[in-house]
Amino acid sequence: SEGFSYSVCEALLNGVPVIASDIPGVSWARRLPGVLFFTPGDSSALANAIEELFSWTATCRGECGEASRDFVMSEFGIAGWVNRIRGVYESILV
Repeated sequence: SEGFSYSVCEALLNGVPVIASDIPGVSWARRLPGVLFFTPGDSSALANAIEELFSWTATCRGECGEASRDFVMSEFGIAGWVNRIRGVYESILV
């Protein structure tokens, strides 16, 4: 029932891959290659996700980490927030 997972966002900002329960609060992370999902309560699916993550090469982890950092900065960083707020004001004032 989590609304937004700051811990997932923080991990991705730091280039750390994430294995997350497939819940609505982290559905925004489905777009990212550095996030693996498993069905809540399914320990076999969690084990499979862990095995998959361990199979990633250093290059793959680096590329996923870079893509994740870029995404978090553009979507949740202060610059992105300011641009979205500016867009709201521009739409009201035009």
